[in-house]
Amino acid sequence: MFIGDFGYPFGYPYWYDGFYPYGYGYNNYDPAVYQDAAAYDGALVGQVQTRLTRAGLYRGAIDGVMGPQTRRAIRAYQRSNRLRADGTISNSLITTMGLG
Repeated sequence: MFIGDFGYPFGYPYWYDGFYPYGYGYNNYDPAVYQDAAAYDGALVGQVQTRLTRAGLYRGAIDGVMGPQTRRAIRAYQRSNRLRADGTISNSLITTMGLG
């Protein structure tokens, strides 16, 4: 079946307008999961890296990049301070480090 220059495969007369009517929730993020996460940028990551270096937990470059070494050091810091060890910069981590 052809309409203008466009042919539908197998003769299906269905029009696709970019809308998918079924709500499977692929793009829905649960805000409760990210509730304690702080919005941070390179400057904050650099400050955290500096504190982790002073604590002897981080030996990488203080570059403001949230890489695997930084995450590993954050997890170690979180474990030693009895915080949830998820390797992210959260509000509780910022408060414990005295940055906020």
